[in-house]
Amino acid sequence: MSLLAQRQAIVDDLKAVLPGVTVAAHRGRFDSAAEIQRFAIKAPQVLVACVGFKSTGTSSGMVQLRGRWLVFVITKDAPKLERDAGALALVETIERRIEDNTWGLDSLSAPTDIDARNLYAGQIDKLGVALWAVTFDQVDSSPAVDQATLDAMGVFATFHQDIDVAPADGQIEITETDTLPQ
Repeated sequence: MSLLAQRQAIVDDLKAVLPGVTVAAHRGRFDSAAEIQRFAIKAPQVLVACVGFKSTGTSSGMVQLRGRWLVFVITKDAPKLERDAGALALVETIERRIEDNTWGLDSLSAPTDIDARNLYAGQIDKLGVALWAVTFDQVDSSPAVDQATLDAMGVFATFHQDIDVAPADGQIEITETDTLPQ
């Protein structure tokens, strides 16, 4: 199993239980109000990101990775539902959905360290949105990938790049292809 597959499984699961809400994969944390505003256009929106992972060891040929997941909730005012109330309702639903959920993947443990935080700040409020973050950890136990498997897949066998040297004019001045020994 891969972290990408896990992220997609989380997205698919939340889409199924949150009709009328845009649920999508996300690259990570926000670093500016302008970026939040760009995503707020599709509010209510739920964004799922893997924000880190670490190995927790190997046992019986299985590699264990503890992934750190972040689910953003972005809402704006709607008729008869203010943004903070809408966000709180979504966060509560998401937290309850995360509890003991392995997203249909046998290699995952139950989520741990579930935490929900209101990210209210004056700058975010001025955007007309509410922003929450739900985080949790989840361990994936998958078979270790050996060198023979990587070789059979052709992974890392060839690296190729075309370089347009400054000034950028659309002309490729350098082409490099490296084939790694297998």
